[in-house]
Order: sequence, then C-alpha cells, then structure tokens
Amino acid sequence: MEGLTPGPTPPSGAANTNAVFAPFKTKQYEVGTKLDLGGFGASLAAFQISLPSGVTDPVTRIFSLDGEQRNRGIEFNTFGEVGPGIRVLGGVTYLDARLTKTEGHLHDGNRAIGAPEWQSNLGVEWDTPFLPGLTTTARTIYTSQAYVSADNIQSVPAWMTFDIGARYATRLAGRPTTFRASLTNLFDKRYWIGNPTGYVISGMPRTLWLSMTVDF
Repeated sequence: MEGLTPGPTPPSGAANTNAVFAPFKTKQYEVGTKLDLGGFGASLAAFQISLPSGVTDPVTRIFSLDGEQRNRGIEFNTFGEVGPGIRVLGGVTYLDARLTKTEGHLHDGNRAIGAPEWQSNLGVEWDTPFLPGLTTTARTIYTSQAYVSADNIQSVPAWMTFDIGARYATRLAGRPTTFRASLTNLFDKRYWIGNPTGYVISGMPRTLWLSMTVDF
C-alpha cells in the first residue's frame, strides 16, 4: 500500500526553519495472520515501510527530504474477554528503523531518530460483580531507548508507566450517564520521549482525570 504523510518541520538551526513541506508518499508491505475465537482474538503481522527522511546539509544548513528511512518490524496484538467480566487489550511491537540514505552516507545503517526498538502496552478491564455498572481499569506502557541524533550518540532512556481508573454507568433522570476517573502515570515516573524531529518531550506527570457524560 501507499500513503501520504504530512511533511516535516525543519529543525531549529536549519537555514529554512520556516519552510513548509508538502505531504510525501510512503510505501508499505505487510503480511500477517489473525485469530478470531469470538470473544477473544489475536493478530500477528510483519511489515516494511520506506519513507523519505529529512537531512540538513552541513554546509548550507538547508533542511530537505533527500534522505530515506526504512522501517521493518513485527507486531503482535491481543484483545477480548479472558474471563467473566475481564477484558484485555494489548500488544508488542519490534521495530528495526534504519537510516538508509543520509547526507554523504555518513550515518547509513544507524537507527532512525525517535524510533524505539521495542514498544508494548497492556490494558485490563474488570466489570465488578459486587456493584453492577462499575468497571475498573489498569494499563501499563513500555517504550525502549530511542536515539535523538542521526549519529546515534544522544538518546533518551527506556521508560514504563502505569495507569489506573474506573467508570460507573448508571441512569440520572432517566438518561444513561457514565462517570469516569483515571490516574495516569500512577508512580509519577520522570521520563523523556524521543521525537522523529530530534526534539525530546517531557513525559506527562501523574495526572488525575475526571469526566461525566450524559446521553440525550
């Protein structure tokens, strides 16, 4: 398959920082299989994606899409009910993202910027039997080390976070109503997220979210 991806933003320090790039074309190959047992399922896929990569000329400092990045990986996902009122949703991805065309071929073969080798997540929901309408949730997210420079010298370390939450479905004034509460980054993990542009982003601190929805 082929697709369009929004053009990148030149990094700070480039001579054409304010340039706007048109969407570029990516090409992807994928093969996989899926298991469907009704209430439970899983999928496994291998893929390869080739896409243009931004490079900055060391002399002119002009940023352009003259490079290329090749992503190869395997992705496993699972979903469904594993017990009475217990549902899971999660997956693991292995990604081998390489720079295949770099300025002067200096960094050919290095790992791509902001592309961790491993990513995984697992979420669990439990419909409590002691209070109908109450569902508790838990989730963990893991991301391995990611490089933030084409020379693969600078990187951000691996990180893992845990989230918990609950929702309660009931009726108010005859209207279906749901209350939700979630606590993300339960242990207030301090971490950095690598970005394909080379920037690093501070991870969200421990945060409590509360909401209520009413259907009319």
